[in-house]
Formats: sequence, C-alpha cells, structure tokens
Amino acid sequence: MDARLALPEYRGRYVEVEVSRTGANLRVLITDQGQGFDWNRYLEFDESRALRPNGRGIALAKNLAFREMEYREPGNVAAVAVEACDPELPS
Repeated sequence: MDARLALPEYRGRYVEVEVSRTGANLRVLITDQGQGFDWNRYLEFDESRALRPNGRGIALAKNLAFREMEYREPGNVAAVAVEACDPELPS
C-alpha cells in the first residue's frame, strides 16, 4: 500500500470526513478522491470471496459495526451511523 501511495497519481489524495451528532446517533460521511466502485456487490457476504484479500470488509462493517451504512454514487462516498456511546454527552 505504501508503494501505491507514493505514486504521483495518488500521493496528493486525501479523504474528507464529516461527523455530526443527532441525539444518540453519530453520523459519519467519508468522501475520497477516487473514481468510485461498484459497491452493491459487496454489501452482503459472498462465500466466493471468503479467502480473497479484498471484498469482505464492507459486508462485515455493514453487519457488525454500523446501525446504518450506505454508499452514494459513484461509490466514493460512504455514510454510516452508529449509536453514540454516551447519549448524555452534549450534541
């Protein structure tokens, strides 16, 4: 991965992260500078990808980590929501 990040076409890229809180929900919007990808086929577990190095993380995150998870076209924006650890903290 370090080698790829050192390439001229990737070295200046960054990710934007926006965090907001509404009541007990913490929402995170993540936007990268990539062209996006076909995320639809990664939302559910697929046994054919079980031993591959890529393709499991999105399904794991959707099913185990987030209350809500969606991608926005073209696939370079992810929006997730989790329940805040302490709903008594100020928003």
